[in-house]
Amino acid sequence: MNAVSKMLQAKDVDIHKAVGVLQNTIQALSAYRDDFDQVKRTAQNIAERWGVQSEFTEIRKRRMKRHFDELSQDERLSDGESRFRINVFNASLDIINSQLSQRFTSMRETNKLF
Repeated sequence: MNAVSKMLQAKDVDIHKAVGVLQNTIQALSAYRDDFDQVKRTAQNIAERWGVQSEFTEIRKRRMKRHFDELSQDERLSDGESRFRINVFNASLDIINSQLSQRFTSMRETNKLF
């Protein structure tokens, strides 16, 4: 991300090259989203070197009254890792991806004209 930012801020930036780099960044983030296990292993190695706890804590499952129209798939996630992957990791990458796509739509349209 830092390399893309530096390139886009350069005085002699080429719009075709910038659009290509942005497309590659968006594709890399999409691939990164699908590789949670590798990201988790890397984070555990870093946490081990720094002496930080790297385990997800288990929370007590709350008992909730079920309504007649609820499906069994509507249950809350009790596993800390799954909850983190869905609510933090995937959500963050989705926001970053959508922001990149929205912010540089006009640049892509300009690139198509030339």
